Amino acid sequence: MTSSAAVVAASTFSLAEAQSGRTPAAGPFAVRAGEGRPGGQWLVHGEKVFTTKVSGADVGKTFAIIEVHTPPGLGPELHVHPAQNELIFVLKGSIGLQCGSDRTILRAGDAFMAPLNVPHAYVTLGTEPAHMLHLFNPAGDMEGFFADYAPLVSVDGEPDHQKLAEVSEKHGVKVVGPPLMASSFAS
Repeated sequence: MTSSAAVVAASTFSLAEAQSGRTPAAGPFAVRAGEGRPGGQWLVHGEKVFTTKVSGADVGKTFAIIEVHTPPGLGPELHVHPAQNELIFVLKGSIGLQCGSDRTILRAGDAFMAPLNVPHAYVTLGTEPAHMLHLFNPAGDMEGFFADYAPLVSVDGEPDHQKLAEVSEKHGVKVVGPPLMASSFAS
């Protein structure tokens, strides 16, 4: 492609993006193991538990990818994303997952898509942390959620579930039930 053709193609793409109401995606980038996008790493008990791999701001808010490490026996409360689909891809470990009334066990290499407005939660099974990628489509405010959520679960003992519910509501997540128990899943 000649340089003038590239300029025309780029201009056309920019016009199409502007007309669609979406902001253009960031240029190409790599995010190395153990790293996250700027401002997108949150610690729980001194460990990098939530890491933004692709920020909603990188891709015009079309999606966000968050890397999550969840210790054994833990997981989020049963919740709903009224405006987002959530795909969970298990990289390491295993989780018990409930979506609606369906329950399943996911292991490394498995993926599950929880559609918007369907209650879902997971709990890490076994003795090793689960290592997952969570893709949210559209991005919503999940990065803001994890930034506010991480300090609340970085406590000794049981976190304040009222504060967790407030953070969830603030960022467009509706808590509809308690966390799952690992003992309720046969391995």
